[in-house]
Amino acid sequence: MRFSNNLFGLLKTGRWIRVIDTMKVGIIVKNTTWRAYSQSNRSMDITQGDVLIVLFGSKGEQLIPLKKFKSVEAAETEIEYMCGTLGLQRRYTES
Repeated sequence: MRFSNNLFGLLKTGRWIRVIDTMKVGIIVKNTTWRAYSQSNRSMDITQGDVLIVLFGSKGEQLIPLKKFKSVEAAETEIEYMCGTLGLQRRYTES
């Protein structure tokens, strides 16, 4: 697998990660809150909730996010497919 960035739309950069059978795939729920202030000193909070499927290393560290979803149900069906395709176990996280 490789997380890549495209420079100028032409050059792909990124490092390759070898997927081995001791790695795991898990779901992480992230809630990010953005706060903006108006000129009359009123604050407006915007909360953005994302569900990420993440590849974890053999020691439990997060390596790269694989896919992003808006709902947990959609991530659950996709992670079952990924576990079967990649031959990896699922990691149950509570974030």
